[in-house]
Amino acid sequence: MTHYPFAAALTAAVLAAPMAQAAPVAADFTATLTFGANPTSIARYQSLNQDIAGAVDLGLDDAIRNDGLPGGFLVDLNAGGLLTITAGPGDYFFSSFDVDVTNIQFDTTQGIAAVTGISNTFDSPWQATTSFGSDRVSIGFNTNDFAFSVSENQSASFQLNTTAAAAVPLPAGVVLLLGGLGGLTLASRKRKRAAQV
Repeated sequence: MTHYPFAAALTAAVLAAPMAQAAPVAADFTATLTFGANPTSIARYQSLNQDIAGAVDLGLDDAIRNDGLPGGFLVDLNAGGLLTITAGPGDYFFSSFDVDVTNIQFDTTQGIAAVTGISNTFDSPWQATTSFGSDRVSIGFNTNDFAFSVSENQSASFQLNTTAAAAVPLPAGVVLLLGGLGGLTLASRKRKRAAQV
């Protein structure tokens, strides 16, 4: 019996193609800060269709409304899917802080499958709540209190995990598999002809 290790290796490589994490390339960023019970004061920051290019995606210069609240937060999503929220300059007080990243575009057709908390250096009671969809993530901090303190450079990070896709798409894998089987058929026919002569 003849063995064909190359064909077996090719088939195994096609079927066990490595999984890849999609890279975000653009998104819409909105952050809302409140102070007070009603809330009495609001600050809102927005950056739409922001390219994910290694710089801060949402900063203090992106204010679209501020009722006199001091401080603020910097929001950055990197190409590896790490979302980082960092307190800006100074020490200040807030009741809640919410970040919404929507219309996230990836370099492939994948979507968000999970959001994992990586770190949180904010003082208690700053505990994050998260929700997500295939192209959006929301992070919220709320103490249901009038004020809690934030200090400069405190931060929280979250990993956006995308749905897995094979590096070799199934249609290409089928072509490779059929090519390998066709090669085996030709080799078998040549061997039979040589044996008959």
